[in-house]
Amino acid sequence: MKEESENIMNQFSQFLSQNPHYGYLIAAAGFAIFFLGYLLRWSWVINPEGSTRSVFIYEVLGKENMRKLMIVVMGIVVFICVGAFFLSNSKQKNSLKDTSNTEVTQKQ
Repeated sequence: MKEESENIMNQFSQFLSQNPHYGYLIAAAGFAIFFLGYLLRWSWVINPEGSTRSVFIYEVLGKENMRKLMIVVMGIVVFICVGAFFLSNSKQKNSLKDTSNTEVTQKQ
């Protein structure tokens, strides 16, 4: 079982090293979970225990204003991550096209 999980982790790390732009999607998915948590008032997301920054924000803004602020912040971060994925993905496709065009030109 341990060898199988190590094999899966190695394949995953190889995939990410060959396609680093998918890291943006993974980050977007993680932030989207927190975005939904704040939006749907999941207690494990809203509860500020364990983080001194969250406790400070919670004390200064209050529960509902902190929730609204975090919805905006998480929404912006998810939007940036998805945008970065598409931007880096299009740059990668353009660089592949440029290399294939250069190879065709050199062969002629």
